[in-house]
Amino acid sequence: MRVALGVCGIALAASVGAWAEDAAPPTTTTTRPPLQQTTTVDGTAPAIQGRWLVLASVGIGQSAKRVVPSVLDISTKDGKLEVRERHVVLPPVQDAAIKRGNDELGGVWSPGPADVAAIAAAWDTLEPEDRGITTMTHQVTGRDAFDADLKNEAISKDALWVLRQSYVFLPGGSRPVNQANLLAPLKLENGVYSGNYIAVAVAAAPFPVPIKFDGSFQMIPIEQVSPSLWTRLGDFFAGCNRR
Repeated sequence: MRVALGVCGIALAASVGAWAEDAAPPTTTTTRPPLQQTTTVDGTAPAIQGRWLVLASVGIGQSAKRVVPSVLDISTKDGKLEVRERHVVLPPVQDAAIKRGNDELGGVWSPGPADVAAIAAAWDTLEPEDRGITTMTHQVTGRDAFDADLKNEAISKDALWVLRQSYVFLPGGSRPVNQANLLAPLKLENGVYSGNYIAVAVAAAPFPVPIKFDGSFQMIPIEQVSPSLWTRLGDFFAGCNRR
């Protein structure tokens, strides 16, 4: 797959760090360097600023798929698009729903309005999930900048835009050495992007072996929550009672 060739010579793919971490959580006790994230944009950047819940449903070949969640904070800094990915544990009800989707439904979960509202309310306090990643790069490519590979490959030729990522992992803990990601949204419906999601991670031992995951994804907008009128009134009256 030519379009999948990229960072460190591996295929561009979607996030599968959670898979490795399910098998063996990080055990390193060394001081962790700060996570580094960088963003580049080719062509016309899509209007994707905001908060997003990304749900990838991916598997190996014909095996059962699993839902892997992450969240994106996308902003404009100095006139340029900036992508920041967070790997997190969703609130208890939604986390349980994902586990059920993985264990009983073959990697299927679509959040309803109440789920989205719960995630929005908890956004700033979502528990981080350590997947042992030290470096992330995000490359957003507008459709007007697609090269021949993106235009000709089935997974990306009809995409509205493309997000390519690469991860570098800490050694050990059954983690891959690195991983490259490709998200190719094919449609936008009611504010939700959906499309193709593939991943190739490079296993470390006994020698580098690429492991390919593929499937689909949803990228769901999460509105920033401001205190409601009732909450503000409640705070006001609580202040009055303390006087």
